[in-house]
Amino acid sequence: MPGAARRLGWGAVAASAIVLAVLWRLLPAASPPLYDGLCVQDPYRLLDHSPPPASATMTYPGGSFPTAEVLTSETPSQAQILMMAGTFSSTSPITVSITPESPPAPAPSGLVQDGNAYRITATSAGQDVQPQPQMPVTVVLRGTGASSALTMYVHSGGGWQPLRTFNLGCGSTFEAVSTKTGDFGLFRSAAGGSGGSGGGVPVAAIVGVLAVLVIVATLGLARLNVRRRR
Repeated sequence: MPGAARRLGWGAVAASAIVLAVLWRLLPAASPPLYDGLCVQDPYRLLDHSPPPASATMTYPGGSFPTAEVLTSETPSQAQILMMAGTFSSTSPITVSITPESPPAPAPSGLVQDGNAYRITATSAGQDVQPQPQMPVTVVLRGTGASSALTMYVHSGGGWQPLRTFNLGCGSTFEAVSTKTGDFGLFRSAAGGSGGSGGGVPVAAIVGVLAVLVIVATLGLARLNVRRRR
């Protein structure tokens, strides 16, 4: 009898561990991951609100363009552009600017814009310059926090075009690589939610079954202990 009780006890522990593992792996995250135990962010600054969103500008000498980044001053920045050495080519100084703006065009069908649009440009001698072939820029935009499933789009005169987007986590920041400058924005599904749940694993059912197993094992252990005392 004591051996059976021990086996049931270990079974309850194992079932509890499985429940925790399933919850950790399958349930959607309720908030961005923490770094060093803390994820600090300013409230998102919307255009035409107070305080307003920040702009940013940097000018680089003509000739050999350096590895550089330009970012707005919020914590974390609401917009950034990261550039490799040689991204732009001009004998005149090059000015890289980030400016919050109203959307240059309506959102793509079925989508809603999250946060501000940002115009990111590089100019030299009064003319727009684009990244060199095979030298794309990396654009980082921060979302409002309303959704964890956002896609970055670029608008460069031919309508909004989606970019392969990665969620960087802390601060709801999203990154994408672009072969051109222009207007950038984050968009989410107009249906709401954080990425859709159709066709997924029935998490609630699995967790419910495992919870029942834990309860059964625990009750069985308690009954065996009572019998052993008798």
